[in-house]
Amino acid sequence: MKKTAKTKVKAKVKAKAKAKPDTKKSNAQLIIGALLSGKTMRSRDISDMVLKDSGRLIKVQDVASMLSRISNGKNCDLGYFIERKQVGNGFVYHMVKEALKLSEEQAYDLTLKTGKGRYTLDKALKEFSGLDKHVKGGAKPKPKLTSKVKSRAAKPKVAKPAPRKPAKAAKPAPKPVAKKVAKKAPAPVKKPVPAPAKKPAPAPAPAPAPAPAPEPAMKSLTDKDIDKLASIVARKIVEMGGFTISLS
Repeated sequence: MKKTAKTKVKAKVKAKAKAKPDTKKSNAQLIIGALLSGKTMRSRDISDMVLKDSGRLIKVQDVASMLSRISNGKNCDLGYFIERKQVGNGFVYHMVKEALKLSEEQAYDLTLKTGKGRYTLDKALKEFSGLDKHVKGGAKPKPKLTSKVKSRAAKPKVAKPAPRKPAKAAKPAPKPVAKKVAKKAPAPVKKPVPAPAKKPAPAPAPAPAPAPAPEPAMKSLTDKDIDKLASIVARKIVEMGGFTISLS
């Protein structure tokens, strides 16, 4: 029977798995070594390359977990130089060309936060031009602080004045003892005398009636007036049929 392409691949994987794996390097170092090849790869591609080159089998999910950590510049400095792009349902990873000059050990040191003698980002930016454009904000290597040379001449010691003893605080005056005063019996409470009821004020007197108007004064009669009245009276008497005057 002819061997298919799948069976050939499986046979190669089994043969490589039988080889002695590299136990000196960590999984992170092997994954970084695959990225330094300059190829654009998925997590499965990196897993296959590590198995081919070192004989160590790293699960695809472990490779993906490691890549998500080291490709983030917030987690480690190497993340500035690993490009991550989504393709379909997954991601592909690629090391920028300026970082391909780094050795595997240098690139691995950039994933560490601490460590004596480790390769730092400042050194990488100094030694490899073009890396600074991939760092956020265009970070530049920090200038080294020049150490000040201490003068050998001994500085004259200035005698310090002897510390003064604090003055003793004056003792507080004794508090006066309050004399006990005999309490006096309370004075009897006088009952309030009710005030006499006020009499109502008398009603005001009615205003006096106005005085009658004075009668008009009689005019004095002249002779003409008397004659007129006499004629009027005589006419009335005639109209009434006369009258008799009895003298008794």
